[in-house]
Amino acid sequence: MWTTYLIYNLVLFIGGGLVFLSQYAQVTGIKKLLYLISFLFVWLVSALRYNVGTDYPNYIYIFDNLYLYEFGVLEPIYYLLNQVIVLLGINKQWLFITTSFISTFFIYKTANYYNQKGWFILFYLLFLYLASLSIVRQLTAVGIIVYGVHHLLNYNNKKFILSILFAAGFHYSAFFLAPMLLLTKIRLSWIGGIVLFIGVIILIRQVNIIQGIFSNSFFENSKYAVYAINEYNRESELGSGLGVLIQILPAIILVLFSFSIQKLPNYSLVILTSIAFVASMLLTLDVYIFNRLMVALSIYYMFVAVYIAESNMSHKYILLVIISLGGGAMFEKTISIALFELNSGLGISPYQSVLQFIW
Repeated sequence: MWTTYLIYNLVLFIGGGLVFLSQYAQVTGIKKLLYLISFLFVWLVSALRYNVGTDYPNYIYIFDNLYLYEFGVLEPIYYLLNQVIVLLGINKQWLFITTSFISTFFIYKTANYYNQKGWFILFYLLFLYLASLSIVRQLTAVGIIVYGVHHLLNYNNKKFILSILFAAGFHYSAFFLAPMLLLTKIRLSWIGGIVLFIGVIILIRQVNIIQGIFSNSFFENSKYAVYAINEYNRESELGSGLGVLIQILPAIILVLFSFSIQKLPNYSLVILTSIAFVASMLLTLDVYIFNRLMVALSIYYMFVAVYIAESNMSHKYILLVIISLGGGAMFEKTISIALFELNSGLGISPYQSVLQFIW
């Protein structure tokens, strides 16, 4: 098990550390080299994994029984990727090599647009990387969506729409974020953001909003309706209250200090996304089905990180370090409890690589 801790922590420290070094390097060639090494290390650990992640056997089953699935029932691009690998007669490991490359590529490509790219990558590694080893299709989609949201924040609606469509080819939950396009005209004041944040929390905790969603005709006719009557209609197990607090802490800080980011592009959209993430987490605490929405909205971590880092907020680096320490504690806890043998949760421990079978 110690090798599992070592590998995942090397991803965290080498992957994140090299990007910070790249951020402050003075020589362009060194900047690019450090960034490339970080990318390759983070990608290859994911790409070369074997039997890691609770859903790993499911992806292998789909690959081996692709004839049971129809185009469109299984997301089209993911379906075609399986078909291409089958037709080429190459090893099924290429499924994980390709999906991990796509998600990691778009995360790193997006981070490179920002001066504070180190915080962007660090928050990705802390809050999403381990999940990406299990929730393959949706986290591949999330990586693509992150790229699209960056362009939406910078008023490029076309790239956002194309990114949503591409991401939906891996997981239909990408469409959950399409309404972001309609929110770009909203401008929240500091007080307005705080009132909205508190109001959403009160609404979810005091009103039976879940029953209203389940009884909605649109939901009843969707592919997700079946989840309302099976094992997904249950309380979630997101961990301790402290764990939940750590996950929503970036949103709390952003809302409380939103006056410090008002010169950044489309700042209100980042605030609204953060509030939506908190709402999805509160809903997930009651019914697990909303976890899909929460994962889609987890893009908020990276954008909150760079918006805080690039703001004029007092003590911003102290706040980012506090969030990082909390995220680091969750990272280590996840490694210790997410055991593959339990057949639940992320199942990312122990880490195994295809290389061990070559050696």
